[in-house]
Amino acid sequence: MTKNITEIVNSDQSESIEKSVAILGMWYGFNYGAVMTSFALYRLIKDLGYNPTLVNHTGHYSIPEMYRDENTIFRRFIVGKDLKMTPVLSTPKEFEELNESYGIFVVGSDQLWRQRYTDKLGMFFFLDFVAPRKKRIAFGPSIGTSPCQAPQSFRDSASLLLSLFTGVSSREREGVAVLEKQYHTKATFVLDPVFLCNKKHYEECALASKREKPEREFVLSYILDPKREYASLIQSVAEAENADSINMLDINAFEQKKKMLGAPNVVDGLTPDDWVFYIMNCKHLITDSFHGLCFA
Repeated sequence: MTKNITEIVNSDQSESIEKSVAILGMWYGFNYGAVMTSFALYRLIKDLGYNPTLVNHTGHYSIPEMYRDENTIFRRFIVGKDLKMTPVLSTPKEFEELNESYGIFVVGSDQLWRQRYTDKLGMFFFLDFVAPRKKRIAFGPSIGTSPCQAPQSFRDSASLLLSLFTGVSSREREGVAVLEKQYHTKATFVLDPVFLCNKKHYEECALASKREKPEREFVLSYILDPKREYASLIQSVAEAENADSINMLDINAFEQKKKMLGAPNVVDGLTPDDWVFYIMNCKHLITDSFHGLCFA
């Protein structure tokens, strides 16, 4: 186990442990925004001259089995882009070994600090396993709601751990206020990593897509929580623009969401490369997604 992690860190011999960065996020989830924000953060850190690695903590008992599947389109995307990741980690001993191999631990972005979403992982995304001597950085995680609705016991534990961080930030101004008022932690407002990643990395994604650009201009939608009225809105905009419509959904419960949306031209089997391709080529984007809005 130690050998595997060490080999990953030392794959670029020019990098020292002080410049080796372990990134914690939900890059394995069935959501294009979660995958792309981890991709962007990785590329950003790499472009800054550091040696990043995604922490593969999917061995934790609370992670649903579907997210552990190494053959999902999201996993294949990560591997295909040569983003380094650790072996699957699950035991305390394995996380101790992780501490020996990395000098910096970065958590972010997405709703990693929304207690309702990640409570089964305990204080993992507050880096409770990281040794005190290590540098801890929170890069734009979201608490999700303002004011925070997490129980006081959760906030107390999180506040204690946040006091050990070198730097804390949130992708939302409301998140900065919540961290200061309810977690007693000074935080900085930052852009989501997807805005800071060099655009060339997205252009490479679009070029890697095997989708063909439609001959006619098109209005694109990316909907997380489909409703029938959205289909009417999409159709109205497409007609007003004299354009076709193409619709994207997340792959989790895809058929159910497709039925709920009730719109034509819903594209299936989208890779993250395809997702970027369609956004880059559309005339307008209609979305209820935070990261959909970011990429628009």
